[in-house]
Amino acid sequence: MDREEQNINLRKLDAWERAMLSIWLEESEAEYYQPNVDIVFNQEAELKERLKEQGIEDSVELKNYINSLITWGYRGEFDTMCRKLACLTDSAREAFIASTTSDKQELHRLNIVNDYLNRIPLGGISSYDYVVIVCYCRIGNKLDYLTLVEKWDYINQVISLSKKSYTNWKDFIIGFNLGNHYANMDLSVNYISKNQTSHAKLLTSRRSPLQQIDFWHS
Repeated sequence: MDREEQNINLRKLDAWERAMLSIWLEESEAEYYQPNVDIVFNQEAELKERLKEQGIEDSVELKNYINSLITWGYRGEFDTMCRKLACLTDSAREAFIASTTSDKQELHRLNIVNDYLNRIPLGGISSYDYVVIVCYCRIGNKLDYLTLVEKWDYINQVISLSKKSYTNWKDFIIGFNLGNHYANMDLSVNYISKNQTSHAKLLTSRRSPLQQIDFWHS
């Protein structure tokens, strides 16, 4: 690959990265930051704190976390729960959930799967894992936990997985929202509806990072 081809490929990767990061932003900050995602990653102290929340304090721990998301992630557990609940009637599912666990997090996740069982896109919640990987790659490179080559290698893997799981941004965003709600029990019950406006703009606005690339056909 000559230098010109390398530059074209890097520009594509950069556009894909920005597109995925724009989905990660939540409603309160989305309108301003979606076209300006670089600003979100300027404060190193805040980025280190975000990693510490996941028990990550060095390069090895970050790579282990990213690799776990690539191989299994939240989608693995979610898909297992889907298969269990899909075999049951509505009343049997509710009885199963009520009797299965007293753990608040597991109960939250079972309820999310049950509530959306018939509205899950074909790719499930895979997009949540993929967006989180891209986010942590960006943070990792900023903090020198990942080299630029390592960052782009991970993002290349995410792009390939995304295209195998989804065919359009709409389903990708639905999967991300479900996954975010599933993974984080502290989100408000109306989290998905609160983010509908900002995500609708991502799908339709000419300034949207999603509209700057032909992701699904390139």
